[in-house]
Amino acid sequence: MPQSNPGIQAARASWFAPILTILCNTVVITLQVSPDVERMINWVGFAFVFVGVVCCGYALFSIRKYGYRGILLPAIVGLLINAAIVAMLINVIVRVARRAA
Repeated sequence: MPQSNPGIQAARASWFAPILTILCNTVVITLQVSPDVERMINWVGFAFVFVGVVCCGYALFSIRKYGYRGILLPAIVGLLINAAIVAMLINVIVRVARRAA
């Protein structure tokens, strides 16, 4: 197993951050919280997705410095999960915009 370095840690964070987003949304749906708390938790979830994308970018750019072992696969998985969440978010925004127009 490769030594832990900032590239490996960022690659792990890139797939772990969207999982935290999913957990945040699950908590909101399960607990049926007030709209203000729901809005705040949704912003936290959005921040996790943003952090995941940033960590993924850092991990992929750190391959040159640290090598691909332990970085490439987790970073790609993180990129795919984050891209799926962003695609779903864009889909929801487009549907709401069409409905409002």
